[in-house]
Amino acid sequence: MSLIEWISEATYRDEEEINGNGVLIRDFYILQDSRAQTNFKITEASLDSKDFSEDNPNLTIYEDRGFKFKSYAEFFINNSIEEDIKFKIGTVEIIVSKPSILFDLLVADVDDKYYDRDDYSTISLRGINENNLENYIYQAFFIIESYFSDNVLWDFPSIQRFYGEDYGMYDPSSLDISPSDEDITDTEESSADDRIKNFDSFDNIEAISFYNAGKSMKEQELSFQYFYKVLEYFFILNKENEFVSLIADYNSSEINISSFIKKVSNIYNANETTHLELLLESLKVELEPLLKFALESKKITSLDTNELAKGIYKYRNSLVHGKKERSLELKLPNLLSSDEEDFWIKVVHNISVILIKKYCYPNKKSPNGDVS
Repeated sequence: MSLIEWISEATYRDEEEINGNGVLIRDFYILQDSRAQTNFKITEASLDSKDFSEDNPNLTIYEDRGFKFKSYAEFFINNSIEEDIKFKIGTVEIIVSKPSILFDLLVADVDDKYYDRDDYSTISLRGINENNLENYIYQAFFIIESYFSDNVLWDFPSIQRFYGEDYGMYDPSSLDISPSDEDITDTEESSADDRIKNFDSFDNIEAISFYNAGKSMKEQELSFQYFYKVLEYFFILNKENEFVSLIADYNSSEINISSFIKKVSNIYNANETTHLELLLESLKVELEPLLKFALESKKITSLDTNELAKGIYKYRNSLVHGKKERSLELKLPNLLSSDEEDFWIKVVHNISVILIKKYCYPNKKSPNGDVS
């Protein structure tokens, strides 16, 4: 069997396609995958052992999930798409499409009876380095959900694992989220003539990672807690103006170092309810539709952000505490209704979207204010 035939068999690709995506040089083949846009060396020995790392330094395999090679990475995702999605985050190019030849060679189990290339999609990132891969994946998933949801057939995107013939492609994190909670982001529908969009890198990536987890978590309490983590993340960042003012006062010698430390400590040491109240108060204009929604749902009695903050904090405490105390209202599993869970997940989800748009978007876009 020739090397070309062997590669064709290993990837379930026609020999003509293999020939058209590389060059045979003596006893080895250089794959020039058009999606990866990188050269990958294949020998008979590496095909036999299925270990390609000796001939291709900087190759990392994530078992049954994907791989990273030099500045390129590609992973299974839990969605099937109607047509390719392409966009850039800074200089990093993102593509969601069918698996590449290189992916089928390195990751996909093409012999598995459950594997059909046409049924699966992968996300690829070109232009990354060893330190920023996860950060760009977080950003890419948020952008896909916000701007390309019309082209995604299933759920919030996540890295998926192919388990093989026993389970097919299954992961508990890919199950549908229980409550219906469409977000309030400014979605921009992409047309066939405008499939590549350019985005600047986002700020505060950690908050986006919490948001993504909340969207992909299928257990209601965990989903709420990850959205709440987004709120917590901005407790201190929300007080940026106070810090700027204190630093200015200190630099102008209006306060001494002891007073400066005390004032900074007071900001950090405020209790969680106060942090939450101040955060929501800073979003009073953006929260008007949500406050009206809460009032109509009889969860608050006035359009007061402090009252909404107290309601959120009370519900949060009912989730995280199990000790019976008079000051705590414990949340017990409700077998017959999820209305309470649905409401508070919707609230913290919408607030987290507003915060991400305010603090994470490079151009600081404002949300449209609709409650969904």
